[in-house]
Amino acid sequence: MTAISAVATACSAVFTAIMAYLTYKNLSELKFARIESSRAYINVNFVRVQRKNGWRIVLKNYGQSPGVLKQILVDPPLSVEKVKCISHTGERKYLTEATDIYLAPGQAITDAFLFNLYQDHLFHVTVEYETMGKTYIENYDI
Repeated sequence: MTAISAVATACSAVFTAIMAYLTYKNLSELKFARIESSRAYINVNFVRVQRKNGWRIVLKNYGQSPGVLKQILVDPPLSVEKVKCISHTGERKYLTEATDIYLAPGQAITDAFLFNLYQDHLFHVTVEYETMGKTYIENYDI
């Protein structure tokens, strides 16, 4: 009986170790999923408005947590010669040049642009922001 007991104990120990490892992996995955579902998602979009050649650049936090915008890079860059800007702040600074903007969940900031002289139609956008103690960089084309 001692040989059978030793084999049973060894199998039980191996089974317990495997279950402990699988539980650890499952908890790690659940933690990652919880963080991903509750973090900020800051995005930049160009939205057409009803006026002729009227567009609005929209910076919005689509996530569940606040975030701080670190920088926006637009390639090709928006230039004064090609764009007429009507800024909500009354300054000539484009929203795409703004940094360190705090955005609460669901909060959006917009600027109006008239692309009547603009030759470029495709823009590569890089948005860098910080949320929940981590920095995220999103790249996409508009």
